Formats: sequence, C-alpha cells, structure tokens
Amino acid sequence: VELAKMSFNDTQTFFINVFNCLCLHAHLTVGLPDGTDFRRGQEVFMKDAQYRIGEVNYSLEDLLQCMRGKAVKKFSPAGRIKGIPDPRVHFALCDFTASAPALRIYTTENLAFDLDAAARSFLQREVQILGAHPGPVTLMLPRVFKWFNSDFGGRSSDVVSLVARFLPATQASQLTACAAGNSKFSIKYSAFDWRIAIAQHIDSFRAASNAV
Repeated sequence: VELAKMSFNDTQTFFINVFNCLCLHAHLTVGLPDGTDFRRGQEVFMKDAQYRIGEVNYSLEDLLQCMRGKAVKKFSPAGRIKGIPDPRVHFALCDFTASAPALRIYTTENLAFDLDAAARSFLQREVQILGAHPGPVTLMLPRVFKWFNSDFGGRSSDVVSLVARFLPATQASQLTACAAGNSKFSIKYSAFDWRIAIAQHIDSFRAASNAV
C-alpha cells in the first residue's frame, strides 16, 4: 500500500476500514469477553494493537490521530492523511463497546453517503432533547462530542448545526429553535457504556447486510 499515492478519500476510507478491522481482530485474539468493562484497558489496547501498513506500524491510536488530521511524530509526510479532517469519521469508528457506532464497510465511491448514513444512524440513536422552549432545554450528546470537542468546531453553535443535519426534520427544527437565543439552553453528555459488545455489533452488521 502506497499511502502517498492515494487520494484523500481513498486514504480516509482505507483507514476507517483498517481501524475497525484491527479493533475487531485485536478483541478476538487478545481481548476480553463480551460484557467486560473495557474502560481500564482501553488506552493500552489502542496503543498495542497494530498493523504494518507499507513500512510503518500503525496502532489504533495512530490511525485515529491521522484521521483527526493530527501530526504523528514517528511518521513521514507519506504516513499522514492529506486533506481537511471530517468529523463524521467519529461516527464510523467502531471499538465494539456497547456505546460505539455501528460496524459498517466503507467504499471510496460512496464515502460521503456512507458517512452521512453512519452519522444519521448514530446520532438518532444517541441524541436526546430534554425540555421545551421557552423553558430550560438540554441537548444530551454522546460522549465522543466531549472527548473530541475541537473536531466538531468547539462552539455550541457548531455542534448544534452539525447534529441538526442528521436528526429527523421535526427534531432538527426543535433543536435549532431552542438553541437560538435561549439562555436556558445547555449541552450535556451521556455516560459511555464501556461493556464489550462484539456479538451485538456483528449481529447488527449481518442484519443490515441482509436487508440491502
């Protein structure tokens, strides 16, 4: 694989699929059984699980940071993704915990469509709007928005704009109206379910594949 000769879309697609494949491979070979709390071992897992791509060893953490557009010191320019990072990538990366986005296979030809579908599926599953205008309104978001806040624009208005794109029309209009000029509007983050859920993700993947 010659990453330096690949387009941005090709590299992004490749890295998403490799991340998900490596994560599943590592779970199955050295990981813990379904239902186990993965929180304590997650950081080591992300660094120890690696694939050799070309002449470089990429860990899960390396792949994640490259897709976020972050410089990874050990890589030459050829080992980085060239292009503007896409926050939708966070809705495509499956670490096989209960709170993770659904497992999918991504293609270069349909990457934009597939990332939209992944964002729509994940956010409609995870996002809640609590309360109603003119009273207090709280937007409950998945934890990934807190961990990678800067990837989503950093400002509440950026986050609301992004989330609204992938909600049903009625819910999106409600969210936009509540957030605009409402001093009682706030954003909070749901707890992350760290339990390993490989069987759940594989079953959902098979069901989605059979439905196509």
